[in-house]
Amino acid sequence: MIAIILILITVGVPVYTKAHMYAAETAAEAAIRTIHTVEMQYFSQYGRYAGSIAELGPPAEEPVHPRRD
Repeated sequence: MIAIILILITVGVPVYTKAHMYAAETAAEAAIRTIHTVEMQYFSQYGRYAGSIAELGPPAEEPVHPRRD
């Protein structure tokens, strides 16, 4: 019984690790594509590239809290 569990773990862990790595790589590629797109929009609007990623995003605002009456 324990041998079967160990075999399943031996097979399952590498598969899980590979799937997790693939998901992380896919998310990183999507983030890079988004940054590239926003950088091109910034360049077309201002004629230069942004100095930082923070410069690409919307201005920081105070969080909006619901009114308490």
